[in-house]
Amino acid sequence: MASGPTAEIGLVGDVYVEREDPAGAIRAAAPYLAERFDLRFANLETTFSTRGKLKRSFPWASLRANPHNVAVLTAGKFDVVSIANNHTMDYGPDALMDTVALLDQHGIRYVGAGANWNRAWKMEVLEAHGVRVGFLAVEATQWTWIEHDAMPDRPGMAAVFVSPFFPDHVDGYRLRHLLETVERCRPQVDALVVSMHWGMSVSQQVCTYQSFVGRQLIDRGADVVVGTHPHTLQGVEVYRRRVICHSLGNFVFDSLLLPPESAVVGCTFSKRGLERAFLRPTTQADGQVHVLSPSEGRGRPIVETLQRLSADLDTYLKVDGDELVIIDRRGDE
Repeated sequence: MASGPTAEIGLVGDVYVEREDPAGAIRAAAPYLAERFDLRFANLETTFSTRGKLKRSFPWASLRANPHNVAVLTAGKFDVVSIANNHTMDYGPDALMDTVALLDQHGIRYVGAGANWNRAWKMEVLEAHGVRVGFLAVEATQWTWIEHDAMPDRPGMAAVFVSPFFPDHVDGYRLRHLLETVERCRPQVDALVVSMHWGMSVSQQVCTYQSFVGRQLIDRGADVVVGTHPHTLQGVEVYRRRVICHSLGNFVFDSLLLPPESAVVGCTFSKRGLERAFLRPTTQADGQVHVLSPSEGRGRPIVETLQRLSADLDTYLKVDGDELVIIDRRGDE
C-alpha cells in the first residue's frame, strides 16, 4: 500500500483553438481540472504566432493560432504541454520560437521541441506534495529529418521516424536514443510520463508499433505513456502494471470535421510511481468542452467505446463512481 504523499496529475489530448474568446472553449471544464488535479498536461496541437512561412503543400491542414489563444491554456491552468507534433513546424522555426517564448512568459513548461536538439529532448520536472513527476514528448508521424527535426544548432522537435512505406518500421537509431533518454531520466524523478505523437489519423486502430514502442518505454522506466495524433479515442493498455493510453483524441479542437469525444486521464503518483489511473469522458458541444459522467447521458457511449477498444488490448476498465478505472495499485504491497 502506498504511504506518504501523492500527486494527482491530469492528462488531456489535443488542444487547438483559434477564436476571439479562447478561454470560453474550456470554461465548463476548467473547474474540474483545477479542483481534481495538482498538475495538468496537454498536447498543444498548434503554434501561437503571426510569423513564419507555410511549410506544407496543403494549407487547409496547417495550424497556427494568434498568440492571444494561449488563454485556453492559462484558463485551464495547464502546467506543461507537449509541442512535439506534426503541426509544430507548419510555419517553420519562427512560429515555434514565438510559441516557446509565449509559453515561458506565462510560466507554462513545454517538452518535445525547442531551440535545439538538447532542448527538444529535455525532460521537464514538476513537483506536487513532494512528488517529482517528469515529462518527455516525442513526435513519431514524420519520417525524415528535413526541416522539422531539432539539430544541435537548429530549432525543431524530438522525433522518432516511422516509415510511411512500411508503417510499422521504426528507425532504430532514434528509438534507441528515446529509450536511453527514458532510462537516463527515470532515476531523477518519482514518476515519468512520456507523450507520444503517433498512430494513424482518424483511426481507432492501434498500429503495431505503438504497442511495441509503448511497452519498451515502460520497460525502460515510463509509468504512463500518453498518445496523441489520431484525433479520436483509441484503447488503453495495461502492461507491467503501467499504462499506455494510445490516443486521447481532441480535448478541445476548433474543427467540425473531427470527433468531439475525448477523455481526461487522471493519475495518482507517489514516491514509488503510479498508484492509480482512471479516465473521465469529455465531449465538445456549444463551442466548449464538457466533462461527463461515465455512467449516464453522453458519457456512457464514450465509456462503452473505451471499454470495447481496451478489451481488444486485454485491458478491462471498470466504472467506479464518476471515474472509469484503468488500474489501482494502492492495495499492493
